[in-house]
Amino acid sequence: MVKNSRYKRIPMNVAGGSNETRSRAVSVERLVNWYPDSTPTGVSPATLMPWGGLTNVGGVAGSGGNYADRGCHFFKGAVYFVKGTTLYKLSSAYAVTTVGTITGSDYCSFADNGGVMVICNGGTPYSYDGTALTSLSSITFNPSVVTYITTRFVFDSSNDFFYVSDSYSTNVRTANSATSESAPDSFTAPLAFGQMLYLFGENTIEPWQPASGQPPFARATQAIMENVGCSAPHGITNTIDFVYFIHKGGIPYRMRGFQVEPIAASGIINKLNNYDCAKYRARSLSFDGQNFVIFDFYEDNATWCFSETTNTWFELTSSTTEARWQGGSHCAAFGEHLFFDNTLQHVYKLDLTNFVNDWGPVVREKVFEFLSGEKAGKVRGKMELSRVILGVEAGCGLVSGQGEEPLIGVQVSIDGKTWNQEQFVELGRMGEFSKQVEVSMRVKFQQLALRVRLYDPVGFAFFSAAIDVREAGH
Repeated sequence: MVKNSRYKRIPMNVAGGSNETRSRAVSVERLVNWYPDSTPTGVSPATLMPWGGLTNVGGVAGSGGNYADRGCHFFKGAVYFVKGTTLYKLSSAYAVTTVGTITGSDYCSFADNGGVMVICNGGTPYSYDGTALTSLSSITFNPSVVTYITTRFVFDSSNDFFYVSDSYSTNVRTANSATSESAPDSFTAPLAFGQMLYLFGENTIEPWQPASGQPPFARATQAIMENVGCSAPHGITNTIDFVYFIHKGGIPYRMRGFQVEPIAASGIINKLNNYDCAKYRARSLSFDGQNFVIFDFYEDNATWCFSETTNTWFELTSSTTEARWQGGSHCAAFGEHLFFDNTLQHVYKLDLTNFVNDWGPVVREKVFEFLSGEKAGKVRGKMELSRVILGVEAGCGLVSGQGEEPLIGVQVSIDGKTWNQEQFVELGRMGEFSKQVEVSMRVKFQQLALRVRLYDPVGFAFFSAAIDVREAGH
């Protein structure tokens, strides 16, 4: 038996994201409502920052109506969005006016050529020129998705063909249509990216490039990507550098040019594989020098986010529940990131200075990777924990209300399934910057998981964590 061994301080990896595997005894890592930020010249090389709150900036007047979020688009200096069966216009002063009716209940796809905006809804599409909302009754192939490339609108259809409009027009001739033929899978959606037209199928991606003829695009035969695709028409998005989507098997990918690569470890793939990957929506945004991609699994009540900059996955939730994030369709406009409530009439801005959502605080959670005797140089060795030390931005309390005396909860688990009683430690009132944030615990273990939860709506940097352990003998 080891006697009187000294405690050793072991640092924990703050920057890790979510990666819960099928066996929680192997990996329990989880990150909720925090995101990693690289700070190579700071106190720590990486810091967890709180995801901003959703601050209500207005919305549709009235109550009791159909406010289902059906998409939005920035056009001619205003944001246009569909809730229920109504198209609305949102001005830079956040004033909302009614434009007209968009029939159906499907999520909508938008594209514009600078003068005309096209809205597809899975039935007869619409055009809007800033004055008149017009039903494009001559288009009878029921498009759900529209994109714009080289002066032309490109549509999907209910018959697995894609259709191309005339140049600078919404008119579509039957001759300007074709079908992807490299594989017998169903056609999902077109996407314009990097001056190429990508036709996404369930298991194939076909690049097409502008050319003369009918249709005015030609298949890039040598660049076809096989055994990868997407089943969700609104589940494909892009940042400046990459296109993002999830294959029906739950594997998320990104694409640049004709190169496709998976972007998740087995834990994330296991999670996504449990969802309906034909029923999710994707959107992207950038702030604080990072690109983020949000995947909203609306049928499974879950929202996941990927940081392109740090290659990290984390979860977004609303209020104190595990429910999906309430921010629906997204539009960057008026110097803000605007989100439209999934089911209510509200319009929100993502507020990086306010850490409470419109309806209340959220829970932020970090579950660290397992620490075991193997990592301490003792294979299957028995260890003893005495203290948890957290490096946080102390003294972040609010002036009044919840968060005036903020607390952070700390728990440990030796099996990844059950957790000890949560202990709370003070983060310090406003101005108490020298507050030491640590908690004493006596736990013997062969492997140990640490969980930290913040329930109060305060914003602080979480830049390090460590535990004091020693060899415990047998």
